[in-house]
Parts: sequence; structure tokens; C-alpha cells
Amino acid sequence: MSWRADAKRLLTALEETAGQRERLVAASALLLGARYRGNPLRGGPEKPERLVLALTSFDCVTFVEAALALALSRSAQEYRARLIEIRYGGRPPRWEHRLHIWSHWLAAHERRGLLQTVDPARDATDTVRVLTLVPGIPRASVRLRLHPWSGAIPAADLVAFASVRDDLDVYHAGLLAGPLLRHASRAEGGVIEEPLAAFLSRERGAGLLLARLRGGVDWRS
Repeated sequence: MSWRADAKRLLTALEETAGQRERLVAASALLLGARYRGNPLRGGPEKPERLVLALTSFDCVTFVEAALALALSRSAQEYRARLIEIRYGGRPPRWEHRLHIWSHWLAAHERRGLLQTVDPARDATDTVRVLTLVPGIPRASVRLRLHPWSGAIPAADLVAFASVRDDLDVYHAGLLAGPLLRHASRAEGGVIEEPLAAFLSRERGAGLLLARLRGGVDWRS
């Protein structure tokens, strides 16, 4: 089945869901069970980018992008346009335009009005990371303000898990549906749902980056 047929099927299932946040929760539920695929995007510093629109297999970031694009779309063609806007920050789909680094991805969509960072009210951890892990991407320094790994979690739609490494900002990301985490899990081989508390209890990280979808805002360029 083509990405277009998959998009039409999924968007038909979302037709009765109105609000953007509600559509995001519903879209992520529809993608449960999809296969995990490591490094699903195609392109590189010396290799042309190939636009990947598949809705049947994901890594953690492409799962988040696909669910967001579905939540914001009413047709297969609009899904394609939204995915390009989300993955490439409103620029043409080329490798050098791709938002490779999560903190850059999040900042770009906050500037464009799609997302709003959930700032830690207290017990925040401030840290600076010098990112060097993506070949072909210039060395970048980013400042992170992290929610604690344990304790009460504010309401949010997106969550990213900060690495303990000095050369990496986050190592995993997913979507929240209340207390539940939906994410593309390499260990489980697909998109799964589990309590966020269970994930946090078995994993190790420096803290959390949280964001909310700014429903009803025209963020498009």
C-alpha cells in the first residue's frame, strides 16, 4: 500500500476528531503497532535527499513528525505538505534543510508557532551541550533547560529525553497521551504505548524537554 493510501485511511479515521491536540492523541494511537525502522530517512552531505512519507515504519523522531502531520491535515496531499514543513522547517526537502538536531527542531517550531516549550517551574537543570555526532553538520552549542527525570510531569504533548552525554542533546522522543508515552521503540521493534513512569524507571537520562501543540494557531509559512 502506498503512503497516499495509508494517509487517506488514517485521515478518514480522524474525520470525527476536531481539536488539534485531540487529533494528535488519536493519530498517535492509530500508529501503534507500526514497525520500528532505524535511520529511515535517505540523504546525506553528498547524497540527494529522498522524501520519506511512509506511515508503516518509523524511528522515534519520524513517528512524532508523522503523527503531527496527520493531526494537522485533512487530505493526503496536505499530510505531505505538513510533513515537509515539520521535517525541514518550512524549507524545500533537502538534506541541508533537515532539522537533524532535536533542540534545533524544537526551537524552529516554537519560532514558527507550532509548538510551545513547557518551561520547568522549579528544580530545573541548566546544561550546555556541544553537539558533534551528525556527520556533515557543523559543531553546535545548545543550552538546555531540563525538567527533572523524576517527580510530577506538567501537561505536555511531546517529550524528549536528554542524554547524559556532553555531545548529544536528546537520545529519544515520543508523544504523551496523559500519563502514557507513545513512542517508536527499537527494543520492542515498533510503536508502543506504555506508562511514562515505567519508561523513566528503567531508563537513564539527564532530564526531560516538554512541549505543547499550539492548537488553533496558523503557524504555516
